[in-house]
Amino acid sequence: MKIIDDIQKINILIKSNDLENVFNQNRNGIQIRIYDKDEFIMKKGMKSDYLYFLIKGNLKVDPISIHNKVAMVDYIKPIDVLGEFEFFSNKETIQSIYAITKVTILAISYSELNHAYTNNVDFYKFLSYLLAQKLEHSSSRYSESILHPLKYRIASFLIHESKYADNVEISINISKTAESFGCDVRHFRRILQEFENEGFIKRNQKAKTVIILKPKSFEKALDSYQ
Repeated sequence: MKIIDDIQKINILIKSNDLENVFNQNRNGIQIRIYDKDEFIMKKGMKSDYLYFLIKGNLKVDPISIHNKVAMVDYIKPIDVLGEFEFFSNKETIQSIYAITKVTILAISYSELNHAYTNNVDFYKFLSYLLAQKLEHSSSRYSESILHPLKYRIASFLIHESKYADNVEISINISKTAESFGCDVRHFRRILQEFENEGFIKRNQKAKTVIILKPKSFEKALDSYQ
């Protein structure tokens, strides 16, 4: 991770993303943070002191297990917010989030929020807008998880994974990914084999990667898996 405290660069980034009304108070408590691929922004169980605004790049949320029920694989793309749960609840981080591409984040300390942004209506309007979008996205993802068959969900995952990582070759932890879909490893491998037989993917089991051979055709085939 690279931290940039240069106020001039911070101002340029804020202006270029039309966020001047949002961050219209003292900007001394704001940082630019640059993360490389696979770096963690937040880790489950850790105390967070910053609210993060994703400006550029894509993030992945590590699936979590609660009462033997595994959460869905999910992604975060710009512009979105991280750390809002921890800020409002004063609790530890409940999910690990890491970069799947190089990312740029605006980080503002909780102390600065409590000190200079308490009465900033524009800031909290923007934060409320992002939270509403997040709720809508979560509701849509949950509906997808209970309404669509497993094959559809795995195909959708592979397509999204390649899009968000901006790469047709994606790394997959078979056991962890199978768990995130609530199925056993054998069933997950069998579905991957079906995709391979259909000519949409090619597996490199030694490198633990999957190559999406025909992304557009694979996406068009989604409806046939419902």
